Amino acid sequence: TEAGIPEGLRENYYKQFLPRAGFAYRINDKTTIRGGGGFYNMILLGSIFFSLTGTVQSDVRSFSNVGADGRPIFSLPSTRPANSSGVRSGAVGTFEFRTANQIDFKPPQMFQWNLSVDRELNKDTGLRISYIANKSTQMPWAPDLNQAAASTTYYSQRPLSDRPFPHWGLIYSRDAGANSIYQSMQAELNRRFAKGVTYNVAYTL
Repeated sequence: TEAGIPEGLRENYYKQFLPRAGFAYRINDKTTIRGGGGFYNMILLGSIFFSLTGTVQSDVRSFSNVGADGRPIFSLPSTRPANSSGVRSGAVGTFEFRTANQIDFKPPQMFQWNLSVDRELNKDTGLRISYIANKSTQMPWAPDLNQAAASTTYYSQRPLSDRPFPHWGLIYSRDAGANSIYQSMQAELNRRFAKGVTYNVAYTL
């Protein structure tokens, strides 16, 4: 509580305001305009979302490496005594940490909106032209917190000191904050079943 971290695994979703509205207006017997918009969200598990191999704190383990004589039992890069099986550590700069999670993780939210015109071409065929779009915010993404700054030098040729944490490799965090936007023009031609023929043709730009 003193750190400002919520006790629950989720945010208080009851405070979210997700209004939606739509309309339809008939211009004449053959033409109608429709439109609408609304906010939508997706409920996630807050700070435990996608917590595969790490926690909000860390997953870095400590071991005592002092023998009875006061000397180290193992010396890197070897983490095993001679002539025995065990785990060998990777080279400095290759250790990976996956996955930390943003403590104040926000749920994704999307705003959708559309406008369409429907036109009766004849008693069996209708044409619809629509503008359909949406914009999403607070989408999950996984930034590499140890990403080196942009450079014209190949990444494999750059020193470890170019990284924020040179003794580590990848450090992934699971954060909210990615955005996306989609916009489209759609046309749809429909023929009801008449005289043995029916079809539906659609095109999206």
